[in-house]
Amino acid sequence: MNNKQVTVALVIFLLLSVSPANAFSVNSLKIEVQENGDANCYAKYALSWLEKIQIWAVGVLGDKDSTKNHIESKIESNLEREVESLRISESGDASFILKDYVGKVDRKEGTWYWTKIWLDKSNCSKINLGSVEMIFPDGFIYRFDGELPNIKHLENEDFAELYLEARYRNEVYNRMAPLYFAIAIIEEK
Repeated sequence: MNNKQVTVALVIFLLLSVSPANAFSVNSLKIEVQENGDANCYAKYALSWLEKIQIWAVGVLGDKDSTKNHIESKIESNLEREVESLRISESGDASFILKDYVGKVDRKEGTWYWTKIWLDKSNCSKINLGSVEMIFPDGFIYRFDGELPNIKHLENEDFAELYLEARYRNEVYNRMAPLYFAIAIIEEK
């Protein structure tokens, strides 16, 4: 090793020793559950300035994929599961596949799904988890903020139709209500 590499290695060691536990942030996470039990995941992440320096220093030592390796290791260590097909961008977007994310069983009332991977609040705080959106094959969406809980979901054709109709009606109401209230205020004057 030359002097430059020794200096960079020393800087990396020092930075790793003072690195805060919750420097990695996942601002938003979208999980699309597939019928085969896998999950396609899309995340918006942010690195602290300290992590950016660490990644740069590792890159100087010759690791061209230092950002990808860093993010992959953070995800895998927190979920305790390997990720596949990890793609990241410089702008803070990542996509990956979690194999065998949900279990599935067909019963007379419909198909039951349950998550096999979840994080308790202490693990979510370690990665600064923001908003989470979990979408099941029937279109049902669960939304959470700062947590990735264990979910049980019943996919039933009647429930799915009612849910989609309610979402549509709610969206129409949300678009029309401000117009109605604006007209009502004008008419009062």
